[in-house]
Amino acid sequence: MPPTVLIVDHGPDLREIYRTALELAGYEVIEAEDGGAALAAIAINKPAAIVLHVGLPDIDGVTLSRRIQSETLSDVPILAITGWPGRVEEFKDSTAFHEVLIKPVLPEQLLAAVRRWVRSGS
Repeated sequence: MPPTVLIVDHGPDLREIYRTALELAGYEVIEAEDGGAALAAIAINKPAAIVLHVGLPDIDGVTLSRRIQSETLSDVPILAITGWPGRVEEFKDSTAFHEVLIKPVLPEQLLAAVRRWVRSGS
């Protein structure tokens, strides 16, 4: 069974782009549009990695990441995506994320980051 990657982003277009790239590379993909849906998906699916947009509508990415680490999957790699260049160093210094990617994130960049943390099922 291929590794599962959870994509958490409020933008359906970006989720679709990232899902397509990851599926073509052999990953199983699940999606969530906000933090609440992400926590529910994690409880059911136990992903091998999480791609998390930092600016979610219901909970900020740092808080969500820390909840994931403390309440559910303390060892799952969390890859942050941010459009806030001024906060990149803060996010990189945080223990909340394993890696920080700066928007715009091309599918190839996302795939390379996921591959650094999870082996493909293909």
